[in-house]
Amino acid sequence: MANANQATEFLTWDDTVIISENPLVKDGLTIENVLLALQAETLNLWHPMTLWSHQLDVSLFGLNPDLHHLSALLYHLLAGLALYFALLQLKAPPSSNSARNRSPVVSKAVALYTTLLFLLHPMHVESWAWLAERKDTLSALFAFLTLNYWARFNQAPVNSRSSKFNYALSLLFLACGLLSKPSMVVWPAVLFLTTHLQNPRPQLKEHLPTIKLLLPHLLLCVCTAVITYLLQLGRGEETLQVIATRPLHQNLVVGFNNLWIYFYKVFYPSPLSYFYEPLKTYPFTGGALGFSLFLILTHFSWKLRQSFPLLLWAWGSFVIVLGPVCGFMVSGEANAPDRYSYLAYTGPFLLLTVLASKCFQLLNLTTQKYKLILSSLAAIILISLTFLSAKRAADWKSMETLTTAAIESHPNSYAPHHHIASVYLAQNQIQKARYHIERTLALREGNRFLWSQLGIIEHQEGNSNLAQKHFLKQLVHSPNNLHAHVGLAKIYLETNDFLAALPHLEKASELVPENMAYALALKQCREAIE
Repeated sequence: MANANQATEFLTWDDTVIISENPLVKDGLTIENVLLALQAETLNLWHPMTLWSHQLDVSLFGLNPDLHHLSALLYHLLAGLALYFALLQLKAPPSSNSARNRSPVVSKAVALYTTLLFLLHPMHVESWAWLAERKDTLSALFAFLTLNYWARFNQAPVNSRSSKFNYALSLLFLACGLLSKPSMVVWPAVLFLTTHLQNPRPQLKEHLPTIKLLLPHLLLCVCTAVITYLLQLGRGEETLQVIATRPLHQNLVVGFNNLWIYFYKVFYPSPLSYFYEPLKTYPFTGGALGFSLFLILTHFSWKLRQSFPLLLWAWGSFVIVLGPVCGFMVSGEANAPDRYSYLAYTGPFLLLTVLASKCFQLLNLTTQKYKLILSSLAAIILISLTFLSAKRAADWKSMETLTTAAIESHPNSYAPHHHIASVYLAQNQIQKARYHIERTLALREGNRFLWSQLGIIEHQEGNSNLAQKHFLKQLVHSPNNLHAHVGLAKIYLETNDFLAALPHLEKASELVPENMAYALALKQCREAIE
C-alpha cells in the first residue's frame, strides 16, 4: 500500500495551502512558527497541532512529497497501535472488590483484529493518503490515547496516585486531539460511554459522578469550539460553514441518509471517491432507512445497556462522532466524505469482531477448530480489505489518477472535472482543460473560477465576443474575480472602449493594490478618457 501511494507532488489545492505554500509550514519547525500556528487558521480550521506536525515533516524531509506521504502512513500506523492498547484497557466490571480481578471486555485477538480492520479498511485510505487530512490521523492518535488513560483511570482506586496520573493524561491527550482537529469536541461523550461500558449502571443518575469528572474535558471542548467559531466568523459569512443553512427537517433527512451511507459502507465500501456530489434533491428513501436504523439500534442499545453494554458503546460512539459532520449540522461542499468515518468506525469494528467471536463460540467447536475457522475467516476478510485499500491508495498516485478514478465512479460529480482542468491548465494542455472546464460548468453553472478560465482560453484563441460573455458570466457568480475583471479590461482596451475598461481596472487595482501593471494601466486609461 505504501508503494502504491508514492506520489511525486503535493496533489490537491488543500495540500499546497496547508504545506508547500503555507509560510507557517514551509520554513519548518521554529519557535516563531510554533507560536504563530497558535494564532492561525488554515482552511477555516484552528488546528495548530496539525500544523506543528507538518512543520516537523518539513524540517525532517524538506518539501519532498514522497517522504511526507510516508510520514502520513506512519501516523496512521501509530493511531492503530494506540487503538490496540486502548482496547486492551477496556475492563469489565470487577468480579470482586479487587481491581486486579477485572477481566478485559475484549481479548488480545479481538483487539488485534479490530485494529487491523481500522488500519486496512478502504474508507480510511483517504485520511492517510491525503496529506491535508493529517488532522484525521493525528486526532485519532490522541483520541485513542485519551481513551486508554480514561479507561485506566476508571480501573484505578479513587484518589490514588495512579488515578490522578491517568486522569491528567486523559486531559492532556484530549487537549492535543482538540489542537489537531476541533471536531473532537464530541469525544468526552465517548468517554462517558466508556465508563458505562466498564461499570454498567441501570440509571443515568448513577453516572452523575462521571459527568462531574468530565467537566474539565468539556471545558476544553467548549474553548476549542469558541476559538474555531470566532476564527471562521472573522473570515466572513462566505466561508462560515459551521451551522447548516438548511431548514431543520431537511437537515434531519440528509443526516439520517448519510448515517445510512456510513453504516452500509462498513460492509460494502464501494464506489469510493475523494469528492461526493452534494445532494440536489432530498434523499427520503435513504433518510427513512437511516432513521429506521437509528431507532432500532438505539432501542436495543438502551435495552441491552446492562447485559451487553458494548452495543451501546459501539453504536453510541458511531452516532456521536458522525452526528455533527454527517449532515445534521454541518453544510459542506461534499456529501458524506470517506474521511469522516476514520474515528467513527472504531465502535462498529469492535462490535463486529466481538459478535463474530461469540457466534463461533456458540457452535461448540473444539478449541483447535474454533481458532482455525476464525483465523481463516479473518484472513479472507483482511486480505480482501488489503487488496481494496491498495487499489484505492493507487488512485492517490497523482492528481490525474485521483480525478480519473473519481470521474469513473461518479461521472456527474463536478469537482474532479474542475480539479483535473486546473492540472491541465498548469501543464498548458489547453484542449484537455477546455473539455473538463465545460463539463464542470455543465454540471455546476455557479462556479467561482472556471468561467474566467474559459474566457481566458477563448480570448487567447481570438474569440473576444465569447470571452467577454464568459467573463461577464463569471462576475455574476463571483463579483470579485480578478481574472474576469482583467480579462474584460483587456477586451475593452483592445477596442479603445476606455469608459467600459475603467471600472474593471479600478476593481483589479483594488483587489491587488501592489500590482504596478494594473496601477499603470488604470492611470493610462484615465488619461485617455480625459
